[in-house]
Amino acid sequence: MYTIKQASRLSGVPVASLRAWERRYGIVTPQRNEAGYRLYCEPDLARLSTMRALVESGWSTADAAEAVRNGTAPTVAATPEPVAISTVQPEAVIHMQRFLTSGGQLDSAGM
Repeated sequence: MYTIKQASRLSGVPVASLRAWERRYGIVTPQRNEAGYRLYCEPDLARLSTMRALVESGWSTADAAEAVRNGTAPTVAATPEPVAISTVQPEAVIHMQRFLTSGGQLDSAGM
């Protein structure tokens, strides 16, 4: 599980957008810890990354969100930008990026 700050770094989506996309479009429903902080799982990160890639490729935010929610989002070939997380070894970041990219390429019907 990832905090909102970690999810932002890993997905490439700004924190404010994560909150807005959750509230406005319902593409993720993060769990909450005892203190009420959002916690994101890997499938959440994959949905966020897919939505980001769609929006960056020219989709409207509403159309991208609908495609992500319905599991009809096309595979968008996007190479994740390097993520700088000081507490994680660089090799782990590379493996996480590859994992998230491959997860986004799976059958999105299960998302």
